[in-house]
Amino acid sequence: LYSPIQKVTLQTGATWVASPNPAVSEVFISSNRNTSRVAAVRLTQASGKVVGTLPNATGQMPFRVKRDAKWAAGLYFAELLDANGMIIERLKILFE
Repeated sequence: LYSPIQKVTLQTGATWVASPNPAVSEVFISSNRNTSRVAAVRLTQASGKVVGTLPNATGQMPFRVKRDAKWAAGLYFAELLDANGMIIERLKILFE
């Protein structure tokens, strides 16, 4: 029913996981390393339109992204942002 969990390995050795993926109503993003650099999580559609933000994410683990009822099924990106708004990592999430 689900595809394999997506893993992304950064040069720092951190592995980020978005699960379940694909998801129906929510997805959890976690890492095997310290996540203190992550200040916020931004969710965008494949077109780049921002549909949601999890502000003040520092110290939270895992990051929980809940699907809004207005979001259509499809491909989204979870962007992990540092305190300056720079993207640390980008994960693909498929909402069914």
